[in-house]
Amino acid sequence: MSIITEKIENEKIYFEEKLLKHSKRKYYTNLISTKYLQIEENKKANNLKMCNSYLIFDNLEHKETKEIKKEYQTTLTCKDRFCASCNYIKQRKKIKEMAPVIETIKNNNLKPLLLTLTIKNCKVEDLRETITKMNKAWRYMITKLVDYKQFKGYYKSLEVTYNKKTKELHPHFHILLLVEENYFKKTNKKYLTKDKIIQDWADALKVNYKPNIDIRIIKDKDNFKNSAIYEIIKYATKHEDILEMDNDIFKKFLEQIKNIRNYEVGGIIKQNLKEIKNDKEIFNELLSDENILKDFYLYLSSELYLFRQDRYKLSKTCLLYTSDAADEEDSVDLG
Repeated sequence: MSIITEKIENEKIYFEEKLLKHSKRKYYTNLISTKYLQIEENKKANNLKMCNSYLIFDNLEHKETKEIKKEYQTTLTCKDRFCASCNYIKQRKKIKEMAPVIETIKNNNLKPLLLTLTIKNCKVEDLRETITKMNKAWRYMITKLVDYKQFKGYYKSLEVTYNKKTKELHPHFHILLLVEENYFKKTNKKYLTKDKIIQDWADALKVNYKPNIDIRIIKDKDNFKNSAIYEIIKYATKHEDILEMDNDIFKKFLEQIKNIRNYEVGGIIKQNLKEIKNDKEIFNELLSDENILKDFYLYLSSELYLFRQDRYKLSKTCLLYTSDAADEEDSVDLG
């Protein structure tokens, strides 16, 4: 038994929970890949299959202290909107992008609200038209109705769920709203009751029924990142819903959802959002957070002594294999 294999066996229990999370994401990604194959989307299927099949990172050695610092370099990513691995990276990226917004909320003593707007279920053939209708209704409310102009900022996300029994889709919005403290005072004549929002939303949609909505105050600012932000940036369509779709419905769903934006921001949130275009920073944070790389990598045989920075040299290039992690939910292939 090699030294690396022995280390893996000895520390398997410690890392089981961490690796299981990564394995499950790969597991769902491969299931979606199979779904693409069933509707003859072979290129997309292959992209998902290869996504995050390996991670390459560098061990940077400090030339004076000899301290080793791991730095992510590259991996394969498919960027498919239904890939569990890529969606997880997007979530983490959006949380990081929202950091300046959270500071703005605290510094300006703003109060966050979480609003959910819904509409009646629709057939898959009507999904694009329904979402377009909802977007127009929201823009009308936020730009034309005086009472909604008091919101200092918003972050709107689209979620679409699937009803297996009726074979219908349920698009709805999760919206983070920011208001000033005096919004809740009795003297504020523009305070929006739930009934008022229901009526305004129905009027904007031009429907003759009262759609369901939900609005709540997010009280705990310290837990703000773990509650509201996660709610608005979660997957636009859950993997379980996609896997339950018939192949015919899934194919039509792809056509309907193509080029539909999942997120929209406005006001102070748009002004303070820090867009992160490079995934490298996110990957390094993830690898540090989940300790995936600790003793779970294979050194390549060749040692490269290339100077990468003034104070660091590249000591060894490392490769983490995860290509077959999805074959079983609780297994990770380490080569």
